[in-house]
Amino acid sequence: MERLKNYLIGSAVVIITALVLCLVTDVRRAAADEFKDVRVINAESMPAQVRDVDNPGRQSVHFNESYTVPAGKRLVIEYVSGLIEGQDECEVLIVALSSGTNFLHLYYPTFVGNFGFGPGDAPFKYGFSQQTHAYIDQNQTVTIGFFAQAGCSAEVARASASGYLVDMQ
Repeated sequence: MERLKNYLIGSAVVIITALVLCLVTDVRRAAADEFKDVRVINAESMPAQVRDVDNPGRQSVHFNESYTVPAGKRLVIEYVSGLIEGQDECEVLIVALSSGTNFLHLYYPTFVGNFGFGPGDAPFKYGFSQQTHAYIDQNQTVTIGFFAQAGCSAEVARASASGYLVDMQ
């Protein structure tokens, strides 16, 4: 009985101590001051790198087949897609994103199906849709071209690209 009494008294002391500590301790959360000015001090030879998180694409661009980049701008292409239709099955199809004589990226369309609807009536459909990154400087023309094996007829070949223009620095 004495042992049980000691356990109860010890438990009561622990519980009362915990309650007192909870009441005495400040339980408010510490919050940082909002909207503090931040000063970045760097030498001109090592400027701080920044990015515009509110407007990463200053001027969006979407084009079909070709586009000439305006003076003072750089084109960043992020996505290219296309559709090819023909009367015959093609074993080799290549789509090239190029600027001048330079190939920037090559894409390989996939056979989508053999059906008779879409922009053209040709039964063989091939398509591609690809995230990409290509950079084209001012006054350069970017084109999307199609290449196929001999004897492969492409009655309809459409492609488009999207991205944005940024100012040259």
